[in-house]
Amino acid sequence: MNVESELSTIAREYSSYFPKCNLVPEKRSYYPLKTEPWHLAITTKEEKSVKVTVSVAGWSLTDSEQYFQTFEALMNHESPQFRHSFADALTQKLALISEG
Repeated sequence: MNVESELSTIAREYSSYFPKCNLVPEKRSYYPLKTEPWHLAITTKEEKSVKVTVSVAGWSLTDSEQYFQTFEALMNHESPQFRHSFADALTQKLALISEG
């Protein structure tokens, strides 16, 4: 799994849903020994700051052990406004398809 590629794709496709959505590269410090993984630094419309990452286990916040199968599921859990905006956009796309 290429974490950088996965996160880059999400940043590109979903940045319009958030006031801030930046890709942050892995950071390592040797004293104290600490690694911060590749992640997306996101500010939700509720002004909540989260750091989102992905692994073979799924999507999660960098400071959490709770995993979600998709980015959308994670953000639906974290941001009610994302949930509404995403649902509205999906409904509009489906309406266009059904009219076509």
